[in-house]
Amino acid sequence: MDLPIEQASAETICRWIADENLLAKRTREGQLKALRKLRERYLLEPQHPAFAGFCAAWRSSDEDSQRALLAYLLLGWQDGFFRTSACRWLAPLLRRPGTPLVPEAFGRFIDDLEAENPSVAQWGKTTRVRVCQHFLAAVRDFGLAAGKAKKVSVRPTVGPAVTWYCAHLSLLSGLCPRDALSGDWFTMLGLDLPEAMDALYEMAASGLGRFRVEGQVVDLELHQLR
Repeated sequence: MDLPIEQASAETICRWIADENLLAKRTREGQLKALRKLRERYLLEPQHPAFAGFCAAWRSSDEDSQRALLAYLLLGWQDGFFRTSACRWLAPLLRRPGTPLVPEAFGRFIDDLEAENPSVAQWGKTTRVRVCQHFLAAVRDFGLAAGKAKKVSVRPTVGPAVTWYCAHLSLLSGLCPRDALSGDWFTMLGLDLPEAMDALYEMAASGLGRFRVEGQVVDLELHQLR
């Protein structure tokens, strides 16, 4: 890698993965498959505001746990099913750390989505099992679950850089500051309205932005991260 990823073009990132074999895949097919999956899950477009914000927040935090949460949020930006599952099924469990993440319960959640998501209704049994396994494994990899065969929820510690990125994605998705407080991005982390406000006040105190609430008016401004 001859320059930081946040300064690289999409073509350069592709070259690192598919030509220079940054991920150490054994075959060309494996290199291209890895690239395709990474672009689907994490965008890898340095000029896109969601990915540029991710890179900026990544540079602002040197803790692995915080960087894992940034990747979790970016995946939520890219994958609507993942974001819906995180907000509606996982988030309540994050508010109760130590709660078992039962595959059968997540399977029932998938069943409930059939009525509102026609593509889910087309999934066969094998696909549903695979989706369930991948979701729960990802949740563990992002630091939101502990255990292997039997996983339990872990309440995340949300630092200022992660809060900044939540707010960045909220505004980028078109939410006004007031609606951002209860939007998907804070919900994905298991934060309710008062907790999201506390996180934003902490972010502002750290110098990453400005946050103020006066009655029904919410003032939210993000500083550009370097």
